[in-house]
Amino acid sequence: AKSEKQADNLKDLRDEKAALAKQIKELESDAAKNEKQENAKDIKTQVERIKRAIRQNLTHEMIYLPGMKDMLMGNGREICCFIPNVDAEVVKALGCDSGVGGQAKTKYIDALLGEFPQRLHNNNKLIATRTVSVKYIKTACELRVD
Repeated sequence: AKSEKQADNLKDLRDEKAALAKQIKELESDAAKNEKQENAKDIKTQVERIKRAIRQNLTHEMIYLPGMKDMLMGNGREICCFIPNVDAEVVKALGCDSGVGGQAKTKYIDALLGEFPQRLHNNNKLIATRTVSVKYIKTACELRVD
């Protein structure tokens, strides 16, 4: 009778242990899902911040001086910005992952930023060109927009 009681207790303990192990696996999978969702939200936030930084940097470099009028009326003036500390995942989310051999990728600025950067400076409206060159430098974790 005593050995049957111990055998029943061992079976109960084994069943409890199996139930707890199953519960632990479910909790771990839920935690992994939550971590992925938080990471996705974090990447979206970083993408929006990078877009805003690019827009502000390019807009800040748009200046008009009377001596530059001919150059601005012609081909315009080249401007660029560098965004440091950018993860490869964020670059991929931006759609700017480098081409073959780390070459710069040409993007439409309105597709990249959602709008054309523009500025009114000395009563002259300055607008960025439609295409920009985007290059990600992996070794420096830096995004360059020309």
